[in-house]
Amino acid sequence: MKDLFINLCGAAPKGAWHLLLIEENMKHISSDKNSDYKDLLNLLEGSQVKKQKRTLIFGEKILNEWLADPKYHCQMLVHWSEEKLAPYLKTNSTMALILTKDLYYELDAFGTGTAIGVFNIPEIQFNSFESPPKGLEVIAACGDPNNLGALIRTATGLGVRQIILTEEACHPFHPKTIRSSAGSVRVAPLQKGPSIRSLNAEIGFALDMHGQNIHQMNWPNDVRIIIGEEGPGVPEALKSNSLSIPLHPEVESLNAATAGALAIMSYMTAHKNG
Repeated sequence: MKDLFINLCGAAPKGAWHLLLIEENMKHISSDKNSDYKDLLNLLEGSQVKKQKRTLIFGEKILNEWLADPKYHCQMLVHWSEEKLAPYLKTNSTMALILTKDLYYELDAFGTGTAIGVFNIPEIQFNSFESPPKGLEVIAACGDPNNLGALIRTATGLGVRQIILTEEACHPFHPKTIRSSAGSVRVAPLQKGPSIRSLNAEIGFALDMHGQNIHQMNWPNDVRIIIGEEGPGVPEALKSNSLSIPLHPEVESLNAATAGALAIMSYMTAHKNG
């Protein structure tokens, strides 16, 4: 039987350790043909995050934040080393999954070398836009997980009231989105919405290179900003009520996350004394 020394305080291994037998909650996988391992590997794709309703958390800081948040349930912790998992296992109710080194490094897509958490993800409320906005709300169709993560980090940090993801957006709990958001997806005010192609110009102000100069915008208190897909941008139906960010003539456009951040900051600056 394998014994693990578990720090019951959940901190790094300092001082006294308590002996806790968790053989019944430990599993070893040594084959890439194992179905459980394949399921974990598939979580590196956004479609599987949606299907399995769980995600992978990488990096010591983000993992500790998720473990401390009662809204999120950790199904299991994964590593090749039992010793590396020991500091995280506060009770014997969390599964410890021990992989071979080769399998672990294949799963560790970001090269963290630390324990990987497998967490259930919550259902995201649907917004049908039947009610007017309250404060600043951002509608995003970002299909690139790195762009979406950066946008979520900025919007959450600056106090956007809602971040509404259209059907075109990638999954907010995609591991790449979580990592590029520096873990802020965990506390982001997320909602999901319909396709960006179903929206009309009355919904909010779309970001488009041919819109009104954003520096001339008189921002209302309650408003929505619409950020289109990378490449296609926003549909024609939304361009009649759009804002543009002035650029150097030889710079064609900004990526979605940067454009969104500038628009959010423009609104926040206008209402800094509000």
